[in-house]
Amino acid sequence: SNGKLYGITSISDPGCPTIPTGTLFEYDLALSKYTVLANNLFIPQAGLIEVSPGILFGVTNRGASIFKYVIATNTFSIVATIPQYGNGLQPRFKGELMKASDGNLYGVTDHAPSSQNVQYSYGGIYRFNPTNNQITKRYVFGFTEPINVVFPHYLTKLVEATPGKLYGTTTYGGDNVGPNNDSLGSGTLFEYTIATNTIIKKFEFNYLTDGYIPEPVIVQNNKLYGTCFGEVNLSSAMQHRFGIIYQYDLTTQQMTILNSFYNDLGP
Repeated sequence: SNGKLYGITSISDPGCPTIPTGTLFEYDLALSKYTVLANNLFIPQAGLIEVSPGILFGVTNRGASIFKYVIATNTFSIVATIPQYGNGLQPRFKGELMKASDGNLYGVTDHAPSSQNVQYSYGGIYRFNPTNNQITKRYVFGFTEPINVVFPHYLTKLVEATPGKLYGTTTYGGDNVGPNNDSLGSGTLFEYTIATNTIIKKFEFNYLTDGYIPEPVIVQNNKLYGTCFGEVNLSSAMQHRFGIIYQYDLTTQQMTILNSFYNDLGP
């Protein structure tokens, strides 16, 4: 909101790789000036979001903690940490947080311990209230409903297409098998409804005809856009073995392959 750029790095001192601290930085476009604002981030994940003018939020401590930075006062603080289970390495946010229309921040985690399995699960959705700094587990993939939506992709970020409707992708899941007859599936596109705390599987990928491991999506004009992995193997039976760009129309619920990267290589 102030016309400057902000971001994070994963390591502050390349000459000392045993201390994987990261930085929060500011770049002034007018002055072409780069400034380190904080250098105590520990393996931060993904990017920053500006929740309100001058207030930035991000994820650090390998994805376990949410931090807040106030530009006007140059104040950095850890405001919430997900309760850790098992070996103390989960749950962790897998990517950037997003602000929904209800004013809360939402993120996808690699684990979301539940009553079915205290130490491990297929991932989940957590909510953070920036007003009171409360973090709450909202949804557990693979357990809350038997819809076969599991294992969110690394760096997955939820997007809101219409108020209260969030969308994301999972690495595995769906009824189609994955490469090498992997029973975990080829990946899914899902819809999460905030009001009812429920998920609907909107599309399940098929690695032979679409691709697999759908990556994070973006939204524009009620359409979702994303990419899928291919499999660069001359003997592969995949139709799009170099990957695709796809569009999912939320109005018509139609999936369209916009580009096959294999075609870009010529005959």
